[in-house]
Amino acid sequence: MTIISDKIKLIKYRWRLLIIFLTPLILLPLPLIVNTTQARCAYIVLLLTVYWVSEAMPYAVTSILPLFFFPLAGIIRSDEEITTLFVGSMMLAHAMEHVHLHRRLGLFVLSIVGSSIKWSMAGLMGVTAFLSMWINNSAATSIMIPAAIAIIDELQNHQQETQEKSVTDKIQDHRQSKEILPLECEISTDLQTCIEDSTKEILKIQDNVIIDLNRQVIHDQYDRSSNIELNSTPTNHVDYRQLKTAYLIAVAYSAAIGGLSTLVGTGPNIFVKGFADENYSKGSHAFEISFTNFLLFALPIGIIMLIICWLWLQLLYNHRELLPWIKVDKNILESQKHLKSVLKKQYEELGSLSWREYIIAILFFIMVILWVTRDFSSYPGWAIIFRKDYVTDATIAIFIGTLPLFLPNKNPFS
Repeated sequence: MTIISDKIKLIKYRWRLLIIFLTPLILLPLPLIVNTTQARCAYIVLLLTVYWVSEAMPYAVTSILPLFFFPLAGIIRSDEEITTLFVGSMMLAHAMEHVHLHRRLGLFVLSIVGSSIKWSMAGLMGVTAFLSMWINNSAATSIMIPAAIAIIDELQNHQQETQEKSVTDKIQDHRQSKEILPLECEISTDLQTCIEDSTKEILKIQDNVIIDLNRQVIHDQYDRSSNIELNSTPTNHVDYRQLKTAYLIAVAYSAAIGGLSTLVGTGPNIFVKGFADENYSKGSHAFEISFTNFLLFALPIGIIMLIICWLWLQLLYNHRELLPWIKVDKNILESQKHLKSVLKKQYEELGSLSWREYIIAILFFIMVILWVTRDFSSYPGWAIIFRKDYVTDATIAIFIGTLPLFLPNKNPFS
């Protein structure tokens, strides 16, 4: 009886998935036995009717499915391929942002590329460009800008703390070797008049008097050269305001470079494909822009542009690290080591991959593999098993893009 009740509970909570996956299998004999265009169309109509009536998936999701089913069945072409490709890729990109997979990717790369400014900037640019290859440039920029600002703030705060600690240690060492008089100081035009709290004795002292943050006077009667200057700055001081500007520019430029590296990276690339399909699809000089041949053309250019952009930003804002003969301040090196430990800690706090992240990552790689292997230009890909020119990159984008909308949010087998 317990087994039966468990089965009933499973059906109650998973009936939507059962309808979504069992209905196509139950109706499958129709197009297999009656192998005609009308039978395939009837199969799709019956399937969508079951989905609409049962509400196994949202109405909006069901209304998108014909964009995938009809070209796959060889019934109608995708006339608005540009729009379909854009919508499908943006749906998967939104799913990636929703599960925060981009944050995990960014922290993972930044935690292993190194803690120096030049390598952290390189890692940040690489992650931004990679994200921009698949999602909107503005979305990739808005995702990575907080990470860029956090890196600079962490470096700056830790270096300030290190310098303050160093000054405090020097003062403590000085107190142990010199006479310390707790005084209330009044500054006049020609000398400093100091009144001791305990005896109210007025002492006249010269320039070899240093006032620390606790309003204590260190009276050095022996060695003027041993005075500690609290306001001293390192000779190779880092301008973090300029460095923050460099990081923000790096994010913006790398997003633009990554966007031009793939067909779906940015809108103009897709419009170029539409223009080529409209004007150069027939004739002796006909050609087709597919995901694969566009990637082979644009990706090497994007990588070269990204490297040149990184080198240029280093020369402008971070030449101290780029040029090996310039010595870097010890406090800066300590801040960079601290940054790496902070990034690793934040990445470890994310824990292991969740079910949602696994699903989105798997779907992402499947979509890329299907895009790349659909057509090799000179050699046919897997699309040869379907009707010619019906299954396109847009068909793949819609199919993969709709899957996160009805797949379970948690592991259904747990």
